[in-house]
Amino acid sequence: MPARDSNNVRLRPVTASAAAPGLDGLVLKPIDSAPCSKCRQPLPEGLARPLTITICPACKAKTMMPARLGDFILYDRLGEGEMGTVYRATDISLQRDVAIKLVRIRDDTDPQSLERLRQEAQAAGKINHPRVAQVYALNFSNGHPYLVMELVPGEDLGQFLARNGAMNERQVLKVAIETAEGLSALNRENLVHGDIKPSNIVLDRDGRAKLVDFGLSGMSRFDSEGRLIGTPDYIAPELLKKGKDSHYSDLYSLGATLYHLRAGHPPFEGATPADVVRASLAKQPVLLASIAPGTSHGTSRLIMNLMEGNPLRRPENSNAVITEAHKLLALLDAAPIPVTTPMERFKNRLARFVARLTPDLSLSSSQKFRLRLITLLAALAATTIYGIFSGSFADLYYGTQQNVTPFIKALIVVPEPEDHTIESLSVISATELPPAATSSRISSAEYTKRLMPVWQSVELGDAVKRGGTIHFGDNLIFQGTGENMWHGVDHCRFVWCATTGDYVIITRVISIADTHNLALSGLLLKGADISAVDGLYFGFLGNGELALQVRLPEGGTKVIRRSEDAIRLPVWIMVARHGENFEAKISDNGNIWHLFAACELPLSHANSIGFIISANSRAALATASFADIRVLTTENNATLTTNLSP
Repeated sequence: MPARDSNNVRLRPVTASAAAPGLDGLVLKPIDSAPCSKCRQPLPEGLARPLTITICPACKAKTMMPARLGDFILYDRLGEGEMGTVYRATDISLQRDVAIKLVRIRDDTDPQSLERLRQEAQAAGKINHPRVAQVYALNFSNGHPYLVMELVPGEDLGQFLARNGAMNERQVLKVAIETAEGLSALNRENLVHGDIKPSNIVLDRDGRAKLVDFGLSGMSRFDSEGRLIGTPDYIAPELLKKGKDSHYSDLYSLGATLYHLRAGHPPFEGATPADVVRASLAKQPVLLASIAPGTSHGTSRLIMNLMEGNPLRRPENSNAVITEAHKLLALLDAAPIPVTTPMERFKNRLARFVARLTPDLSLSSSQKFRLRLITLLAALAATTIYGIFSGSFADLYYGTQQNVTPFIKALIVVPEPEDHTIESLSVISATELPPAATSSRISSAEYTKRLMPVWQSVELGDAVKRGGTIHFGDNLIFQGTGENMWHGVDHCRFVWCATTGDYVIITRVISIADTHNLALSGLLLKGADISAVDGLYFGFLGNGELALQVRLPEGGTKVIRRSEDAIRLPVWIMVARHGENFEAKISDNGNIWHLFAACELPLSHANSIGFIISANSRAALATASFADIRVLTTENNATLTTNLSP
């Protein structure tokens, strides 16, 4: 054992009470009359080794023995990860609080790895971004590295989950945006974080997410015997196979973290870390929308895409995540906030109560697994008892009192069809927008025509108080509710172009309505008389499947084809008319098209072409987003396009 004297101690991973493995050689000095972190009474000299847990003789509470490392006093452990342990510390020379990471290194770490570590720390030190904790310095103690970083006051997301349970969808999307902004700052310096997980994202005093505990990709995740260090819950599969860190692996970790925030548990669970590793290497996690009811299809799709096993199938970069999450937030902000019933409020309070009963204890994976199972059974029992006595299961009372925020009836001023001098149509000021979507946050959406035909807007009936079109970035977001799209003016937002002869309608589908498996988001073609029952629909169902179906003049709906699986978005769809023949096509890029299905339908010579958004539920509001809308007709070689620039 290394020599010990009254001035310094060399830590060696001998027992569980000693310093963590990988810190051998780090020189720490004990602090004279170090105070207990609980009662502040002085701890007897020699009571325990620095940075180990001991029992305070005065208050009998567990406390950590402080230690001096260079110009810093370490006195509280903040967290431990794959790359080392982070402590709260005080910079003696500057009299400020900092976070110090004692970097874990293997005995066989080569000089090249240490040099790469130094280069990464230097690059990280140049980053000054509100979404990333500042790296102040990389120091060495007896050849052992430690990082000095900004101490971010606030609550990390691991603590948030333990106290509150799962986040709502809006909160998750905001965390996604702010964390991805931090990753983007790292990527601009050709850096990766390397250790993204809930405990490494802190909500600062303003409630915004900030990345902490820079991971240092130069350090190995495996010990000298090849065993994984730390938890595998958020590690990308390629890293579990000993691949190299990349911005793609950071995106996977971000996706796994967002999954945990929304679902309330990590993507994969098992009795041991080895079980988690096997599961993450063998399969995709359960679809988020199926285990976190109420999560939109778009948010679920974004998070699941981040966790694709193949790195190249994940989003291209963090900026793509930011863009998509902003669009999804716009969709949510356009919808009314759902009314929560007493039953739902009881469940939320119960979840927080259970979280307080199950703190982050130092338990084995199998013990945590059993503890979660016990608390889950207790929660189910309590929910059942409440439901029986309150009558919530039957919705005898609350189910009939749904207050829905009214939406405006139409957002577009429509000229007369014979007026061919108008060059564009613009969104007018909204007077009845809900609080979540004030007019100051909505840009104008212009429809620019060339020659014929003219874009129009169906005037919704007096009974319909919802529906609209919102422009966000380069997309058009349509809203509506609906139960029967075939009869007359549907209960949804319906914009169309009346034309004669053959034509092609093309659009890129960005996101779809997902309030119900039979919700609709796509193209609707009808004759000149839109009150007639016959028509053709090509688009998506709420479960992500693509469908082509027709309504015949004599009545009855016929499904021509329905995809066997959900289609990955965004995707291009097209309907081409040749007389009474219609072809539905699909494309990944808008250039190379594949036939999806074809059919015959005797519509009138003049057709109405539009976008249908139907929630398939009277009480729900559906939203969907389209871009790159084009209509090409044979009449005068006319082409209708949309100018989506703000």
